[in-house]
Amino acid sequence: MSGLLQTVVAASKRRGPVYDADAQAYFGRLVAAGTDMSATNKAALNALVLGLKADAGVAALADHPIKGMLLFAGHNSFEGCFVPLIGVVPTNYNFVSTDYDRLTGLVGNGSNKSIGTNRNHNADAKDNQHTSVWVTSRGSSNTAYFGAGSASNSSGTTNIYQTASAYDTRSQSATAVTAGFLTTGILGVSRSNSSNYSFAYGNSVETLSRVNFTPFNGELRIFARGDGGQASSARLKSFTVGSALSLAALRDRLATYFAAIV
Repeated sequence: MSGLLQTVVAASKRRGPVYDADAQAYFGRLVAAGTDMSATNKAALNALVLGLKADAGVAALADHPIKGMLLFAGHNSFEGCFVPLIGVVPTNYNFVSTDYDRLTGLVGNGSNKSIGTNRNHNADAKDNQHTSVWVTSRGSSNTAYFGAGSASNSSGTTNIYQTASAYDTRSQSATAVTAGFLTTGILGVSRSNSSNYSFAYGNSVETLSRVNFTPFNGELRIFARGDGGQASSARLKSFTVGSALSLAALRDRLATYFAAIV
């Protein structure tokens, strides 16, 4: 090996792994927030970013249909839950470090803990929206994994509730769940037209006929309804929101990431 090549190889080893630019930027934001990821988990995150881009056919996460994405698993500490992979920094309402587990995610208390996305539910087009969470464990009461709206105003909202209740996306009223929907793994909805939407639960994706309504004007929250009511005691590992997309593809990318982290 020539002296120049030896120098290049040695320099490469000193630099360590080369990550995708969006992944590297995320790692920088984690450090700025006071946390980080292990080398193994960075590799898993890098693969997730590359996979998301490939699925959407985009070169940068800024152009991805996902406009807000939080991961609640894989970081060295609790602070990483509030560093967005995509989108704006959320507001933490009362979660503390003991609510976090690196492998299983963030757990609510069914009372006063939720996450404000700082993103209006009407930020996405009326016929072009998705929202999802990844559930590690369901709560014990009929409360919201995520939601917009309030008890007195639910028309045009997007919600998924954690027990035998309902889910909806830009609908006038909610739809009763099936037994299979009451599961762990991905739970999500995606609407790409005015007449129906897809919903994902576990390994299934189905289509439901339901006419859309004007999107509710108000913040979308995680672990609660938009007004902070119906707070959840579930444990979640991720949240996404944005334009319509393939829920099956998103499920598979997240499943790979969660299986790889340590």
